[in-house]
Amino acid sequence: MSRKKQQHDWKLPVTLSDYAEDRGINFHKFGQYHMRLSYDKIATLDCWTTRKYWIKETNYFHGIIERANETGILPAKKDKLYESLDQIFFAVEMQEAG
Repeated sequence: MSRKKQQHDWKLPVTLSDYAEDRGINFHKFGQYHMRLSYDKIATLDCWTTRKYWIKETNYFHGIIERANETGILPAKKDKLYESLDQIFFAVEMQEAG
């Protein structure tokens, strides 16, 4: 039995880098496959070119960890991707505005 071949989105690092630059979020690329987005000790998100992600933690209220060790798949479309990342990094601002 063979292992399923991983599908990589090679445009994802550029898209995430653009997102980070637009939003003032730190972007770090650890290698060919692994990237990290972090924002002011509020949220840390690791993601891979397979579109898998892992939320290390979110700390919106400085002391209460709201989300940690959450995993999932990032959306493929750019607008949906930006929307889901905004919900991770700017959840409080979005709640206050809405």
